[in-house]
Amino acid sequence: MDKVSIKSNQHILIFAEHKNGIGYVIKRKESDELVTLYNTVEPLYVCIRTFAGRIENFCAPYKSAKKIGQNIVASGQVYTSSGSVYAFTDTFSVREDGNGFHMSRHVVVVDSKDDQAFFTRISFGLAQSGDPRAYNFFGPGAWYQQNQLAPEHFMGHDLDLDYHWYMETRFALPFLAMQHISDGNTIIISRAKADIGYYDGSQPSRLSSSNREFSAGSLGISRPGGLSIDYVYPSTEAGSQRMFDRYAGKHGLWDVLFPAKKFSYRFHPAETGFSQNYDINISFAKETDYKILMKETWRYFVDLFAPKLAEVNNRDLLDETIKFLDPFCRNWVENEWGFPSAWHLATGEINDIMHQFGFVGQQPGLANMFIRYGIRYNRPDLIQKGKNVIDFWVNESMMDWGLPNIWYETDPPHFRMDHPIFIRMLCDGMENIIDAYAFLRQHNEEMDHWLDFCKSVGNWLVENANQDGSWYRAYNATDSSVYNNAKSNTISAVRFLVQLYLVTGEEKYKKTAVRAGEWSYEHIYKSMEYIGGTCDNESILDREAGIYAFFGFLSLYDLTSDPKWLEATIGAADYTETWTMMWSYPVYVTMHPHSYEKGDLSGQSFIATGHSAIDLYMAACSYIYYRLYLITGDEHYLYFAKFCHKNPRQFTDIDGSIGYKYRGMTHEASTCFDQVQNRGNSCVLFCTYIQIEPIIRFLDTFGMHEIEDIEKLSLDERKKMNQIYQGYGTAVKKH
Repeated sequence: MDKVSIKSNQHILIFAEHKNGIGYVIKRKESDELVTLYNTVEPLYVCIRTFAGRIENFCAPYKSAKKIGQNIVASGQVYTSSGSVYAFTDTFSVREDGNGFHMSRHVVVVDSKDDQAFFTRISFGLAQSGDPRAYNFFGPGAWYQQNQLAPEHFMGHDLDLDYHWYMETRFALPFLAMQHISDGNTIIISRAKADIGYYDGSQPSRLSSSNREFSAGSLGISRPGGLSIDYVYPSTEAGSQRMFDRYAGKHGLWDVLFPAKKFSYRFHPAETGFSQNYDINISFAKETDYKILMKETWRYFVDLFAPKLAEVNNRDLLDETIKFLDPFCRNWVENEWGFPSAWHLATGEINDIMHQFGFVGQQPGLANMFIRYGIRYNRPDLIQKGKNVIDFWVNESMMDWGLPNIWYETDPPHFRMDHPIFIRMLCDGMENIIDAYAFLRQHNEEMDHWLDFCKSVGNWLVENANQDGSWYRAYNATDSSVYNNAKSNTISAVRFLVQLYLVTGEEKYKKTAVRAGEWSYEHIYKSMEYIGGTCDNESILDREAGIYAFFGFLSLYDLTSDPKWLEATIGAADYTETWTMMWSYPVYVTMHPHSYEKGDLSGQSFIATGHSAIDLYMAACSYIYYRLYLITGDEHYLYFAKFCHKNPRQFTDIDGSIGYKYRGMTHEASTCFDQVQNRGNSCVLFCTYIQIEPIIRFLDTFGMHEIEDIEKLSLDERKKMNQIYQGYGTAVKKH
């Protein structure tokens, strides 16, 4: 046959005959020559499960490829060992925006013999190198570079494995990019659109399941037969044993009797007449700078999937959340005020009363919000409750070696000495105490004992910084010895020190903050080591490390106007947003009532590498992304700020329509990448804090709840308001 081809910019998709049939090649025009980048000799692939339970793989080339109008239609058949026949018809076209190709696949089980179930695969062989270490990867919210900062069992970490296939629902957007490190040639495979169907998850899942309702695919790579980037349909997964069994290798005799698998199979039934229909996009880029590739690829797919902004009234959300929390802020034991840490969504029953200084507890954080809300809306009762909470920590938590204990239990009443002092959790509370102090000072009220407390902690940070300007991740509460020697949480202390400097004018706090920023610029921003942000995970790549880098670098830029800190702020912001679900798919809800019954996951975000759990933490970021938009003029940050201000908050029961016990409740983390809800039946305290804190910041800075209303002000006026450290903690308001 004559070669047939279609062209998209510099890339040409060519169908050529070889001795066994027809395959395809993708070449890129480089100067005056065509360079082969991707080559697949046998594009047709079927994996079957026989009635005997055996797994068998079969490949074949196309038998024909014809140019029909602007499209190429290629077809062929795969025959299995049992005599079953699978007919393939693949249609290729140039994408409407000109960036790459669209592929539509139709597979029919023409004749099923002894096959019980099957899945198929689309592959593009990597011609430049067969070594996966020659490539960096980008699967948003899960797979960054070569995932060496992820847990050992997680996707992409062990590149010696033959297969890395993972459900596209594990990604913040359904695509995987594969960048050739040396020259930047990049291929991106993606689901064509967010059209995954409903799946009845009432039956327990197994490591080998067949269901005609499966409509999600998997993204990844495989090595047998030559390295390729793959789209697998339906969503069979393959990787390390611990990816699918967290206890693999730890069962002893159980491991011998029932060895863990490296595959989690999802099949369609191999019934005569059954058909598969699915579509993917194949896109390209050429960029050697991974940060630029990540940013541009992410933004491209955000625009492509274009998730709608949820309809959320943030004034109502703020009011209802305060109403919900108000009666629960109380004196639990003598001299101790605080909030419960968790409630059951359906019954309102308190699940836990432990009080944490930060992280999932955010006791001083919510106290600060009560004070600010109380002053704005003339609620002296809330102001006093907020003061009572902070007074407890200031008066009772300080240990003799210089830092406060950060975890208090009420039954029996005691501070936990067995729990380490995480720098991130410590500074969550400290930021809010110095911030509440500065706010009350501006309203003619001095809380000197709060300031003394903050200075004590600030002095410890100054005196105990490492020679390179960093701190360790955590210290033992008993004696201040190092509990975890990772340094990646260093940036978490910067904003507290900046604000302490602004209040006191003491240069040592500024100097220490800048030195910590310098270390973080080199070791976090430049190397993309956003690790250890969540205190309940190891020092692994995660979302909150990016958020806290955003907080810290932005505070240094606000303080100094040094473009270096703006560069690092933008880097942290660009990384952090890639953890956010910007698409959705149906979920089988296992707990009622639940916000997932509304059927939209957009605005949830992945927490960390290792487990694919999601929550609504990106609600915390609407204010800082909007501030970054005003600083840079980048319209994407405006859109993303609006998204963060709306979509993560759609999971809160503002008006009673979801059916939780109290309005203002929302759910904590869940996993649902397999389209079945797991967990997420509690309202945890931090979930309320991260939602109302940005709303109150918008009110304090711009005087309005909604970004759309703020945008009606002149740009000059908004930029002036955005100078948030002007007079911070010093300008006394006259009454």
